[in-house]
Amino acid sequence: MNTAAHAFLTGGGQAHRDAGETEVAARDRIAPKVGQLKARVLHALTEAGEQGLTATEATEAIGYTLDRLYSVAPRLPELVRGGYATVTGRRGDRQIYVATATGHAWAEQVAA
Repeated sequence: MNTAAHAFLTGGGQAHRDAGETEVAARDRIAPKVGQLKARVLHALTEAGEQGLTATEATEAIGYTLDRLYSVAPRLPELVRGGYATVTGRRGDRQIYVATATGHAWAEQVAA
């Protein structure tokens, strides 16, 4: 895996520009786990194939209960920004995320 990909997948979370103290504290608390969580979510997306996953489905796919949805859901747009996933539509009121060719290539490298 190249250095940029490794840095992206192991990097911490982000807080939005107007984040309050609580949001910044939450970001800092989860930062050490974010890279591993992004990798787990990306793996779940590659396993889901063309069907893709919503945030709720991704949460369940990695073995989390829905009370952890707000730890998982932010990872999906991060994967989109990194080029590892894309949004392909909606299932109900939720966006569907599918791994891109880059996401699949990452999964193959990790599995090797």
